Amino acid sequence: MKPFFSIILPTYNQSTFLKKCINSITSQSFKNWELIIIDNFSNDETENIITQINDERIKLFKFKNNKIIAKSRNFGIKKAISDWISFIDTDDIWYKKKLEITKNYIEKKNADFFFHDLDFINKKFFFNNKKILDKSKSIHKPYMKHFAYNGNGIGQSSVTVKKDLFTKINFISEDKDKFSWEDFDTWLRLSMLNIEIVRIPQTLASIWVGRENISNIERD
Repeated sequence: MKPFFSIILPTYNQSTFLKKCINSITSQSFKNWELIIIDNFSNDETENIITQINDERIKLFKFKNNKIIAKSRNFGIKKAISDWISFIDTDDIWYKKKLEITKNYIEKKNADFFFHDLDFINKKFFFNNKKILDKSKSIHKPYMKHFAYNGNGIGQSSVTVKKDLFTKINFISEDKDKFSWEDFDTWLRLSMLNIEIVRIPQTLASIWVGRENISNIERD
């Protein structure tokens, strides 16, 4: 059976977080998905962790991204076989009904792009999740005007998008000058296609905020 979601997970030397991240996907209440892991040739326990998980829905690819994480995401999108692409990063965790709720919205709404609210956690308050307020707001047309006034209010690990839209914008930009904001650039270019963007007003995932997240150049 064709998976409903293709989940794109780029990773590099983040075995500390990887198992929890994958577990949050395999424990989803909605089961019809594939997980595409794109490993930038990690030299930690990454491969061992993945191979020990016995789940045929998980696909591991080794891919050299030359320190451009967008290349890994584009590689994953091109390997995906479902009509819907969802993103997650290694240090993020999905809540159990994330995919189930997202699928319900897809079936009810005539839209191309879905996102939801997020919590954040950090080392100091690891068990005290807190909603990210600027990633928990609805957006309105014209989207370009909204983004211009409000910035990027959409978290990468909350997004589900129709796969065919990526070919229309020539995929995620791999320009080094857009490192760390290539996601925002993607949302901007997608919004120019006259798509419908829907916010799911529920907190369905948490993202980790700390020295080892995207702000750290060693993460690429």
